[in-house]
Amino acid sequence: MSRTDGIVRFGDYEFDRRACELRRSGRRIPLQIQPFGVLGVLIDRAGEVVTREELRTIIWPATIHVDFDHGLNNAMTRLRRALEETPAAPKYIETLPRIGFRFIHPIEQPGAGGQTDPIERAPRNPALWVGLAAGVVLLIGVVGSYAPRWTGAEPEVNWGQAAQDRPTANDAAYEAYLRGLELFERRSKESVKLSIEYLARATEIDPDFAAAYAALAMSYTAAGGNTLVRYLSADDVHAPALAAVERALQIDPGLAQAHTALAGVLNQLQPWSAATDVAIEQSYRRAIALEPRDANAYLFLGNFLSTRDRNSEAVSQYRLALQLDPLSPSINSRMGMELIALGNFEEGLAFLRKTVELDPWQFNAHVRLGWGYVVTDDLDAANSAFETAEQISPDSLRSLAGLAFVAARKGDVAGARTLLDAMLPRAEAIDDPLDIAIVYVALADRERSLEWLGKAARQSRSLRMTGPWGIQTPLYDWLRDDVRFAQIEREVAKRASPGTRLQQTL
Repeated sequence: MSRTDGIVRFGDYEFDRRACELRRSGRRIPLQIQPFGVLGVLIDRAGEVVTREELRTIIWPATIHVDFDHGLNNAMTRLRRALEETPAAPKYIETLPRIGFRFIHPIEQPGAGGQTDPIERAPRNPALWVGLAAGVVLLIGVVGSYAPRWTGAEPEVNWGQAAQDRPTANDAAYEAYLRGLELFERRSKESVKLSIEYLARATEIDPDFAAAYAALAMSYTAAGGNTLVRYLSADDVHAPALAAVERALQIDPGLAQAHTALAGVLNQLQPWSAATDVAIEQSYRRAIALEPRDANAYLFLGNFLSTRDRNSEAVSQYRLALQLDPLSPSINSRMGMELIALGNFEEGLAFLRKTVELDPWQFNAHVRLGWGYVVTDDLDAANSAFETAEQISPDSLRSLAGLAFVAARKGDVAGARTLLDAMLPRAEAIDDPLDIAIVYVALADRERSLEWLGKAARQSRSLRMTGPWGIQTPLYDWLRDDVRFAQIEREVAKRASPGTRLQQTL
């Protein structure tokens, strides 16, 4: 087994490249994309100095423009935390100020007859590190349970042991599953498409792989639900998503990820109802009860509370999530947007800027940052953020809508209308009218604004009239004297319970 393809050990740690895991004494230690990739490069070149510029070339995408120095520093902070060392007293990674880093601990390859001197390094393979997700944090495993389908007693689950166990004994299925999770975390339409392919492959290889079915259902939900990466209609994905999650529950009724996935289907792919809303919240609470150490459970509960006008409760959940995982891009990103929606612009933008340093490839983070700048009237910065999102996921409705909105606000009517021409067929194909509506609002086109806002108000699955597009925001003040807008407001209110907003995933 070569170091490039297998497992290496150093001290109490085990670095498993195939499983994308760092373990200590058999226990997995979660890492994000950049720190895991940095560690892999340093191990591949153990004993050598790896410059900061080399790490930039290997780990950070060339087309994404962020503060690289801060991003690398954040990655090293997270990596040293996992390795329980400090720059002043390194056991594994030596820092050469302003130059780079060097892996200094002897490396052992299992089955290779003992330790390997750090200077005897394996062939370098940078391609393996582009796009790997460290630790594979299961974001999708935290939405909850569907109360009407849960009729048995509470299962006795040893979650401390379960966290160390692989969810399948089949290596090929496990690898496909891990890759699917990493792709889902990227949150672009291209990565979600590929995640569906990998997760479907995992279930084909191992038909009893409950966690893979649950993950597959959540990827389908992201593809057709009310999300920033949506590229299919809800009708396209509802049946396969529901089939996948039902299979997961059939295999393992006590699997938190399976209840997560079903709640996601209910929340994103079905029209709103009061009974369903109750079941969804119960599912979130159950997910936390099953796995209280999962930071993402609190993240998803916060998202749900936010969309139900329970914003202070949402922020509390995000803060709990950040206590568990302070460098999570997804949690920092959602906290940033929530704070901006509450009028705390400076802190909210700080969270969003931190997010794109933690993970320059996360599509959602750049879209959210763009809208954060729109809200604070920094249109040049907003345009830059939307352009970056467009680089990550070309021809996305979300990034195109942001670019068109900014163009219209800056007086480039022709540019905005050109983007609209590209957006219209896609929005109609997936029944997502709000992205079109907000561009017409920016263009001050009264008739078409009211036409497309009316479509959005009647289509509860695609309505995301919270955050920057909230029905009560100043964005629509110039329309409030029109009786047709009053009717739209009534449509929005009719589709929500008292104190409840329709689901959106900003």
